[in-house]
Amino acid sequence: MGIKSLIQAEHEGDQAQINAVISDYHRILLEAPAGCGKTKTMVSKVAYVLASGIVPANKKILALTFSVNAAYKMKKDISEKLPQMGIDDICSPANLNSRISITNYHGFAYVLLKEISVTVGMSDLIQTFLKKQKELNIPKYDILIIDEYQDIEQELAEMLLLVKEKNPKIQIVAVGDMKQKIYDKTTLNVAEFMDNFLDIYVPITFT
Repeated sequence: MGIKSLIQAEHEGDQAQINAVISDYHRILLEAPAGCGKTKTMVSKVAYVLASGIVPANKKILALTFSVNAAYKMKKDISEKLPQMGIDDICSPANLNSRISITNYHGFAYVLLKEISVTVGMSDLIQTFLKKQKELNIPKYDILIIDEYQDIEQELAEMLLLVKEKNPKIQIVAVGDMKQKIYDKTTLNVAEFMDNFLDIYVPITFT
């Protein structure tokens, strides 16, 4: 069974999900209520991109989540799905690290700050990341996956802008649901930010 056929079977003929996974749109804003398969679609999208050779072995994907648990679950799910698609050299979360960086925002900041010998507490990571931005070596990425985009705050928005500034042609898939917004303390207009951040993009809505 081919990769596309596997995706179609996995998503049980749901055309919106299948379209989000196998489309070659450069930037996607995926809006989906709870229980409508957005996490499964995000995992399938990454697995499909890797298995189909859309992203060669020397290219990199960055996936950003809000929690360590969400990052680990995504790694686990992708590493379990890839062997089904004919990628046998990635069969565990550890094997996946050479092809894709899946981390929460604080973990991303921690790693890059550590590279310049800066260590701070968890609560200061994002602010320090932004203050030290000129010293940081933000890697080359070809695809950016943003999980739960509705909860982005101002400082995280600035972090995302830095990643995009270093990778202006980056492909972006942002997944979330504005109705599930948790962090209301932010002054950021998330919808407006995403519209400007993605620039030219295809909106896909699950129902």
